[in-house]
Amino acid sequence: MDELSSYFDELGDLYKDTDYDMKDMLEINKSISALLSSWSDSYHGQSNILKNWFPRFFKYNMNEHISMIEIYNHRNMTKTQFAKMQTNLEATKNSLYAERDFDKWGLSPEDTENIDEIDKDEYLAKSKMLPEETTQLNSKKLLLNYLNNTLETEIRRVLKYNFKDLKGHFL
Repeated sequence: MDELSSYFDELGDLYKDTDYDMKDMLEINKSISALLSSWSDSYHGQSNILKNWFPRFFKYNMNEHISMIEIYNHRNMTKTQFAKMQTNLEATKNSLYAERDFDKWGLSPEDTENIDEIDKDEYLAKSKMLPEETTQLNSKKLLLNYLNNTLETEIRRVLKYNFKDLKGHFL
């Protein structure tokens, strides 16, 4: 841009030295030269902003996202464990219900007294059997929900902060 501006400036000087009435061409070339010069200054200013601010911003962001990636990986691992536990527990409950061996169900004393009523309803029976394993599964589900909410909250917080930060630098 600077070279192009210099070219039009020199071209304008050529018209100045002629005997012909070319004052209009001189003014046009000087105006084009001034326009290209200001365009060049603006372009250099923008490139300096990109050189100075973008690397700092993205370097910080890459380090900032490490914790979210860790939470995301932990959430995925917990989700896989939860799905596996849920499948295994459901299969175990199905086989125990089919066997009808009430001693293996792990029922509480009150539920053992009402075994005839519980045995009639498959859904009720499965909800009562293996209470420790069911509690562990529910704990894993709560952990998964916590990790999902934490991840969503952190992503929203970081995006909001980054938007405000970028807006402050460039607007």
